[in-house]
Amino acid sequence: MKYSSSRNKSSASSILLFVLFAFSGCPPQSWPPPAPPPVIVQGFDAYADGTSIPSGTAIQSQFSHYGIVLDNAKALKGGLYPDIPSESSPNVLISRNTYSRVGTITIRFVQPSDRTSPGEVSKVGVVFIDVDSPSEQSRLEVYDAHDVLLASQMVPVGDNGSRHYVEVHHPGISYARCVLAESGDGAAVDDLTYTAVLQKILIIEGYPAVGAERDLIEFYLRRVAGKEGDTYYVSNTYTNEYFSIHIGTTAEEFLQALQTPGAYVGYTGHSNYGLGVMFSDLPDKSKIEWVRTISDFLNISTPYVAVDWRHLVEAQAYPNLWFSDEEIARYPMNYCTPIGLQRFPNNDNVGVCQNFGPVQGEGLDRYHYHLKALTGKLEPRLIVRGSNEELPSLLRYAVLYYRSCNSGNYYSENFTRGILFHTVTDSLIGAQDIFVKGIISGWDWETIKYNLNRRQNNNDYFDFTQWNTYSRCDPRCD
Repeated sequence: MKYSSSRNKSSASSILLFVLFAFSGCPPQSWPPPAPPPVIVQGFDAYADGTSIPSGTAIQSQFSHYGIVLDNAKALKGGLYPDIPSESSPNVLISRNTYSRVGTITIRFVQPSDRTSPGEVSKVGVVFIDVDSPSEQSRLEVYDAHDVLLASQMVPVGDNGSRHYVEVHHPGISYARCVLAESGDGAAVDDLTYTAVLQKILIIEGYPAVGAERDLIEFYLRRVAGKEGDTYYVSNTYTNEYFSIHIGTTAEEFLQALQTPGAYVGYTGHSNYGLGVMFSDLPDKSKIEWVRTISDFLNISTPYVAVDWRHLVEAQAYPNLWFSDEEIARYPMNYCTPIGLQRFPNNDNVGVCQNFGPVQGEGLDRYHYHLKALTGKLEPRLIVRGSNEELPSLLRYAVLYYRSCNSGNYYSENFTRGILFHTVTDSLIGAQDIFVKGIISGWDWETIKYNLNRRQNNNDYFDFTQWNTYSRCDPRCD
C-alpha cells in the first residue's frame, strides 16, 4: 500500500483563517464562477523582416502571447493553385485569376503559459473582409483536438470592401479555420475575438502538508474567484486570462498534473531527502508503519539519494524503513545538477567529480559524508540507490514550484523543462498561495521569486526554456 490513511479534518490554522476571513469585510465573489474574459486581436498584420510571408507559414512570435498561433493563408490542396502568390500578411488570400480560388487561414489556440501547448476556447468571432460575390463561399469553421468539425457559420455576401463579423459558440474548440473563397480581388480576415484559453493551476499536497496550503490558498481565492465543485475559477480582466485552480492530495493527481499540457503545478510535502514523495493525510510526525523500502515512496527520485537514515526512522515518519546492503552505494561520485547545484554538498571537502570513500559507522548511523545543518550541527548522510520508475516519461507542465526541503538539490534532475521554482534550504512555511496569486496576477518570474522569499528566503528558479543547464558549475566528470 503506497498511499494512505485517515484524514485530520480540523486544524487550528483553518479555524484561524476562517475567523480572519469572516471579519475581513471581503465577501466571496458571486457563484457560480465567472465567465472567461474575451480576448480581442485587432488585425493580423505581420511581416518577416519587412518582406511578404509565404503561403502556409506558421506565424507564432507575433501572436502567441495572445494564446494563438496562425497558419498563413494557403490553398486547401497544396500545389493545386500555383496562381496564389505569397501574401503580405497572414490574413490575406490573393489570386491573379478572375475565377474563384479557395484557401484557409487557421487559428490554433495555445496555452499562454508556454505558447505551444494546445488550448481550448468556447467562442470564436472573426471579421471577414470583401466577401462581395455569391461565388465566394467564405465561412468560419471550428474543430476539436481530434480534427472533428464542431460547427460552422457562412459569411453573408456584401458589397465590395464589406466587413462582416461571424461568430461561433461551441465547447472544446482547439482551432478555427477561416475558409476564404475569392474571385480575383482578394479576400481577408481582420479582427478576431475569442474567449480566453483556460489555464490550469494544479496544487498538490503531500505528507504532511494536507490542508496547510489549502487554507492559505482558499483564503486568497475566496476574495477573487468563483467555484464549481472542487475547482475555483478566476477571470483576470486586466490581462484577459482565465484560470482554474484545483488542489489535490493523491499520487494520481500529482502524476496527472505533471502531464497536463501547459499547467502551472505546485507541490508541497516532505522531500524525504530525495527518496520520493509520500501521500498521507496523517498529521506531521505520525508513524507511517507500512513504509519499509524505497519502493513504498512515489518513485520520482534520482539514481542516488543521500539520507540521514536515523532521522527518517526516529524523527520523521518511517520507523520500519530499511536499506539493504545492495541498496547502499559503493564509492559514489559527487556531481553537478542541471541547475548548477552540487548534488551532494558536504563538509568533508568532496567536490564535483570526486568520489566519496567507503561507508562508515554501523546500522542506522552509517554514512558516506557529513553536512552542516541550519542548526550548525554536522549530520551524517548515507548515499543509497533511488528510483524514478514512476516518473511520467512525458512531462508537459509549463511551470513547477516544488516546495519541499532542498528540492533543487534533490529533484531538479528529473524536472528539466519549463520553469522550475525550487528551494535551496529547509522549507518551513507554506507559500503556494503566493505562487497561485503570482500566476493569476501576471507577475514575472523574478517578482514571484521576490514575493516567495518575503515569506521564507529560500526560493530560487531556473528557466529551462532560456538558460543553459550546468552553466553554474562544470558537469564534466571524465
